[in-house]
Amino acid sequence: MIDLGAWLLANGSRRHEHGVWDCCSFPAQWAMDNGLPDPMAHWRGAYSDSDGARALIRDAGSLTQLFRCGMEAAGIAERRGDVRQGDIGVIRIGDEEAGAIFTGKRWALLANRGFVATSIEPELVAAAWCIDG
Repeated sequence: MIDLGAWLLANGSRRHEHGVWDCCSFPAQWAMDNGLPDPMAHWRGAYSDSDGARALIRDAGSLTQLFRCGMEAAGIAERRGDVRQGDIGVIRIGDEEAGAIFTGKRWALLANRGFVATSIEPELVAAAWCIDG
């Protein structure tokens, strides 16, 4: 696995853009930069605004289900047990779900103004996937 801190630093100045750099494409890029297939391949380019993103999520049933479909198609295994540094996850924040990457202490996610790191209770991790094989 490549160095997550360096990767976050290198990508820290990128601005949120639906379908290009958002809560789905950010973790997908992490997977690809670690040599894995694109978990977002089936819906990349399919939306360019929040309405389009919400429609894809609604059609899948939830963001967790959308991620599950993409990760399975890319051959990325779902994590069973405690999450590890570098894992991709879907976390619950209030009534919303967001794609994120576990730093080892916190979850890094992409908000409209850039990266955010948050600590959450383990039960708020809807699902997680192994990047380290």
